[in-house]
Amino acid sequence: MSTMTTTQTTTQVTAPAPAEPATSGVLALPPHIARATATAGGALTVISAFLAWTWTSAFPGDLTLYGYPGGLQWLVLVSGALLALFGLSSYGIKGLTWLTPQGA
Repeated sequence: MSTMTTTQTTTQVTAPAPAEPATSGVLALPPHIARATATAGGALTVISAFLAWTWTSAFPGDLTLYGYPGGLQWLVLVSGALLALFGLSSYGIKGLTWLTPQGA
């Protein structure tokens, strides 16, 4: 008769260390900095609609206009205002929480 010997080995598996929270996107910014940058960008976009613009300098009489958005500038003005309002709402400012009812 022959005897058969079986050897069993066990290895202890350890869980990997938790990874740092991944940031995604083109610029890897922390969420609080990205939120502040987006809110400030919305406010600057609204302001930019009221800056001076000139139709043409070739026409006699200088047609420079101040504080009068026209055409597509109205779309930019409204988009910037919405972006700024949503950004302020994400900070929990009273009166704007209806924009983000689930919270920030």
